[in-house]
Amino acid sequence: MPNMEEGPVAHSYHIEDAARRLIALLAQAGGPMEQAEAQRMLDNKADFAAVVQAAREKAEAAGLILVQSARSLTLAVPAIQRPADQLTPAAQETLAAICYLAPVTKETLDYVRGVNTAVVLNLLLRNNFIERIDEQPPRYAPSAATLAALGVRSVEELPDYARHRRELLTAVGSQPTA
Repeated sequence: MPNMEEGPVAHSYHIEDAARRLIALLAQAGGPMEQAEAQRMLDNKADFAAVVQAAREKAEAAGLILVQSARSLTLAVPAIQRPADQLTPAAQETLAAICYLAPVTKETLDYVRGVNTAVVLNLLLRNNFIERIDEQPPRYAPSAATLAALGVRSVEELPDYARHRRELLTAVGSQPTA
Protein backbone atom coordinates (compact mmCIF):
# COMPACT_ATOMS: atom_id res chain seq x y z
CA MET A 1 0.00 0.00 0.00
CA PRO A 2 1.49 3.42 -0.93
CA ASN A 3 2.54 5.78 1.82
CA MET A 4 0.04 8.70 1.91
CA GLU A 5 2.68 11.00 3.38
CA GLU A 6 4.74 11.09 0.20
CA GLY A 7 4.37 12.44 -3.30
CA PRO A 8 2.32 15.13 -5.02
CA VAL A 9 -1.03 13.46 -4.32
CA ALA A 10 -0.42 13.51 -0.56
CA HIS A 11 0.85 17.11 -0.76
CA SER A 12 -2.28 18.15 -2.65
CA TYR A 13 -4.45 16.34 -0.10
CA HIS A 14 -2.76 18.17 2.80
CA ILE A 15 -3.29 21.55 1.12
CA GLU A 16 -6.97 20.78 0.37
CA ASP A 17 -7.54 19.56 3.93
CA ALA A 18 -5.80 22.64 5.37
CA ALA A 19 -7.87 24.89 3.06
CA ARG A 20 -11.11 23.35 4.36
CA ARG A 21 -9.93 23.82 7.94
CA LEU A 22 -8.92 27.43 7.22
CA ILE A 23 -12.39 28.22 5.88
CA ALA A 24 -13.92 26.66 9.00
CA LEU A 25 -11.63 28.72 11.24
CA LEU A 26 -12.51 31.95 9.45
CA ALA A 27 -16.22 31.15 9.53
CA GLN A 28 -16.01 30.43 13.25
CA ALA A 29 -14.06 33.64 13.88
CA GLY A 30 -16.87 35.65 12.31
CA GLY A 31 -14.47 38.43 11.33
CA PRO A 32 -10.84 39.13 10.55
CA MET A 33 -8.24 36.69 11.87
CA GLU A 34 -4.52 37.38 12.04
CA GLN A 35 -2.70 35.30 9.41
CA ALA A 36 -0.08 34.22 11.95
CA GLU A 37 -2.81 32.95 14.28
CA ALA A 38 -4.57 31.07 11.47
CA GLN A 39 -1.31 29.47 10.40
CA ARG A 40 -0.56 28.46 14.01
CA MET A 41 -4.06 27.02 14.49
CA LEU A 42 -3.80 24.98 11.30
CA ASP A 43 -0.57 23.43 12.58
CA ASN A 44 0.11 22.31 9.05
CA LYS A 45 3.37 21.74 7.26
CA ALA A 46 1.83 22.75 3.91
CA ASP A 47 2.82 26.02 2.25
CA PHE A 48 0.50 28.62 3.83
CA ALA A 49 0.25 30.66 0.61
CA ALA A 50 -0.92 27.54 -1.24
CA VAL A 51 -3.44 26.81 1.54
CA VAL A 52 -4.83 30.37 1.32
CA GLN A 53 -5.12 30.11 -2.48
CA ALA A 54 -6.93 26.78 -2.23
CA ALA A 55 -9.24 28.21 0.45
CA ARG A 56 -9.91 31.26 -1.76
CA GLU A 57 -11.00 28.96 -4.61
CA LYS A 58 -13.25 26.92 -2.32
CA ALA A 59 -14.81 30.08 -0.86
CA GLU A 60 -15.50 31.51 -4.33
CA ALA A 61 -17.16 28.26 -5.36
CA ALA A 62 -19.51 28.79 -2.40
CA GLY A 63 -20.26 32.42 -3.36
CA LEU A 64 -17.97 33.94 -0.73
CA ILE A 65 -14.70 35.80 -0.99
CA LEU A 66 -11.63 35.18 1.11
CA VAL A 67 -9.99 38.53 1.66
CA GLN A 68 -6.33 38.81 2.58
CA SER A 69 -4.88 42.04 3.90
CA ALA A 70 -1.29 42.57 4.97
CA ARG A 71 -1.89 40.90 8.36
CA SER A 72 -5.28 39.23 8.38
CA LEU A 73 -7.77 37.04 6.56
CA THR A 74 -11.56 37.11 6.56
CA LEU A 75 -14.48 35.50 4.78
CA ALA A 76 -17.02 37.88 3.34
CA VAL A 77 -20.06 38.10 1.15
CA PRO A 78 -19.42 40.37 -1.83
CA ALA A 79 -20.73 43.76 -0.75
CA ILE A 80 -22.70 46.35 -2.64
CA GLN A 81 -22.29 49.24 -0.19
CA ARG A 82 -18.75 50.51 0.10
CA PRO A 83 -17.46 51.46 3.56
CA ALA A 84 -16.08 54.77 2.29
CA ASP A 85 -19.68 55.93 1.71
CA GLN A 86 -19.92 56.38 5.48
CA LEU A 87 -16.77 58.51 5.80
CA THR A 88 -16.01 62.21 5.53
CA PRO A 89 -14.18 63.38 2.40
CA ALA A 90 -10.94 63.72 4.44
CA ALA A 91 -11.26 60.13 5.70
CA GLN A 92 -12.09 58.89 2.18
CA GLU A 93 -8.98 60.58 0.76
CA THR A 94 -6.80 59.17 3.52
CA LEU A 95 -8.25 55.68 3.08
CA ALA A 96 -7.67 55.86 -0.69
CA ALA A 97 -4.05 56.90 -0.14
CA ILE A 98 -3.59 54.02 2.33
CA CYS A 99 -5.08 51.54 -0.15
CA TYR A 100 -2.74 52.60 -2.94
CA LEU A 101 0.41 53.20 -0.87
CA ALA A 102 0.16 50.43 1.75
CA PRO A 103 2.08 49.83 3.82
CA VAL A 104 2.44 53.56 4.44
CA THR A 105 3.59 55.77 7.31
CA LYS A 106 1.67 58.67 8.82
CA GLU A 107 4.39 61.04 7.64
CA THR A 108 3.86 59.98 4.03
CA LEU A 109 0.09 60.35 4.42
CA ASP A 110 0.58 63.83 5.92
CA TYR A 111 2.72 64.75 2.91
CA VAL A 112 0.24 63.37 0.37
CA ARG A 113 -2.76 65.07 2.01
CA GLY A 114 -0.93 68.25 3.03
CA VAL A 115 -2.42 68.10 6.54
CA ASN A 116 -1.90 66.26 9.82
CA THR A 117 -3.76 62.94 9.45
CA ALA A 118 -3.58 61.83 13.12
CA VAL A 119 -7.29 62.32 13.86
CA VAL A 120 -8.39 60.61 10.64
CA LEU A 121 -5.99 57.69 11.20
CA ASN A 122 -7.38 57.16 14.70
CA LEU A 123 -10.94 57.18 13.31
CA LEU A 124 -10.04 54.70 10.58
CA LEU A 125 -8.26 52.42 13.09
CA ARG A 126 -11.11 52.53 15.64
CA ASN A 127 -13.66 51.63 12.98
CA ASN A 128 -11.56 48.80 11.49
CA PHE A 129 -11.09 50.45 8.10
CA ILE A 130 -7.30 50.11 8.42
CA GLU A 131 -4.79 48.10 10.42
CA ARG A 132 -1.40 48.95 11.85
CA ILE A 133 1.32 46.80 10.30
CA ASP A 134 4.42 47.81 12.24
CA GLU A 135 4.99 49.58 15.52
CA GLN A 136 8.18 51.55 14.74
CA PRO A 137 7.51 53.48 12.66
CA PRO A 138 3.82 52.65 12.46
CA ARG A 139 2.71 51.76 8.95
CA TYR A 140 -0.88 51.32 7.84
CA ALA A 141 -2.77 49.16 5.35
CA PRO A 142 -6.46 48.65 4.57
CA SER A 143 -8.15 46.03 6.74
CA ALA A 144 -9.50 42.79 5.32
CA ALA A 145 -13.01 44.05 6.14
CA THR A 146 -12.45 47.18 4.04
CA LEU A 147 -11.13 45.17 1.10
CA ALA A 148 -14.13 42.84 1.34
CA ALA A 149 -16.54 45.77 1.45
CA LEU A 150 -14.84 47.23 -1.63
CA GLY A 151 -15.38 43.89 -3.37
CA VAL A 152 -11.71 43.07 -3.87
CA ARG A 153 -9.53 40.28 -2.50
CA SER A 154 -6.37 42.37 -2.35
CA VAL A 155 -5.27 45.95 -3.01
CA GLU A 156 -3.87 44.86 -6.36
CA GLU A 157 -7.47 44.44 -7.60
CA LEU A 158 -8.32 48.12 -7.00
CA PRO A 159 -8.97 50.19 -10.16
CA ASP A 160 -5.74 51.09 -11.97
CA TYR A 161 -3.77 49.97 -8.91
CA ALA A 162 -0.31 49.77 -10.53
CA ARG A 163 -0.60 53.14 -12.26
CA HIS A 164 -1.98 55.03 -9.24
CA ARG A 165 0.55 53.44 -6.89
CA ARG A 166 3.42 54.31 -9.22
CA GLU A 167 2.21 57.92 -9.56
CA LEU A 168 1.77 58.35 -5.80
CA LEU A 169 5.15 56.82 -5.01
CA THR A 170 6.79 59.06 -7.57
CA ALA A 171 5.03 62.09 -6.08
CA VAL A 172 6.34 61.31 -2.59
CA GLY A 173 9.85 60.59 -3.85
CA SER A 174 9.86 56.81 -3.36
CA GLN A 175 10.90 54.25 -5.91
CA PRO A 176 7.87 52.47 -7.37
CA THR A 177 7.90 48.79 -6.46
CA ALA A 178 4.61 47.78 -8.03
